[in-house]
Amino acid sequence: MTPVIITPGALRARLDRFPRLPLGVYPTPLQPAPGLSRELGRAVLVKREDLSGLAFGGNKVRHVELLMAEVRRAGADTVINVMGYHSNNARLAAAACVRAGFRYHVFLRHAAGRPVQGNCLVDHLLGAAVHLLNDEESRRDLELARRVAERLRRAGAVPYVMNDESFPKLAGMIGFAGAGLELADQLRAAGVVGPVRVAGVAGRSLCGLALASLNLGLDWRFTGVRVASAPPLTDYVFRHAGTVRRRLDLPRTYAPADFDVVDRYAGPGGPAPAVLQAVRLAARADALMVDPNYTGVALAGLIDRIEDGGVGADETVVFVHTGGTPAIFSYAEELVPAETLAVTPAAQEGSSPAPARRAAMIASGS
Repeated sequence: MTPVIITPGALRARLDRFPRLPLGVYPTPLQPAPGLSRELGRAVLVKREDLSGLAFGGNKVRHVELLMAEVRRAGADTVINVMGYHSNNARLAAAACVRAGFRYHVFLRHAAGRPVQGNCLVDHLLGAAVHLLNDEESRRDLELARRVAERLRRAGAVPYVMNDESFPKLAGMIGFAGAGLELADQLRAAGVVGPVRVAGVAGRSLCGLALASLNLGLDWRFTGVRVASAPPLTDYVFRHAGTVRRRLDLPRTYAPADFDVVDRYAGPGGPAPAVLQAVRLAARADALMVDPNYTGVALAGLIDRIEDGGVGADETVVFVHTGGTPAIFSYAEELVPAETLAVTPAAQEGSSPAPARRAAMIASGS
């Protein structure tokens, strides 16, 4: 049976039912990556969500635009969020609260005693009340956040605990259904025909792009790469597939079968060597900054799929750069070996690598 397909205008009308606080700069660019294309032996385009404009940008800007409007609708004046130490969500919620005029408390798991840098530093700069949890406290993070919410409530505030509400679990999918409309227009303008392989971090943003693709009848295939901090996808995104379809009044929604999932980098521990190599490759091939927690992991997974033949030769590759730039500065030791830092300027003179030497250089970490 042929699925019911809606028009771009009909999808836009459904998305416009949801109020939002404009925070981003759109459309985010769709750019060729000539260096990556040479290294990977196929054309690669990059959807630059890292250039969305708010506090170092990222995919979560589209999320928090909707979320801030929902907090306002709920009559709240204080947002409370529980996230991990490296969280981009925490950073952009902090920035959005500044713009919306809300107070903001963020509880960062496994953050006590760690350097205040990367996203954690930006949280502080944005004026957030940052609660750095140790390992024991992280096991009861939401309990601690609810205690603070109750204390604030007794003091006359109206808190909105993001982790207890349903809408924050849907906002990313709704926001990125709109990004799907944007991407479809950009691909059309670029003259792209035939199947498209959309690759990025496995999560709500990729599900939003899938919603757009499925309902507009686009020939897009999805590779989602799980990151170490992500919960199981069944709980994180797939359990909400029916809810977001109903909220948007869509004919179709996504399912596990719509995604090729790469999960070899989702285990505990620091960034895998392949992830660090992907970070270096993007930087040295295209001056593209990806980070070891999210976008570097997604790029490593995409490279794996291309190399193992999981991406068809007829597919146009779109890598969704979801941001995470501040985290790069937390990984100096892993990304730049100490012996490299000790090289004198005279020794470095004329050392810019030719393309033929780049792969070996990246593999060695030099």
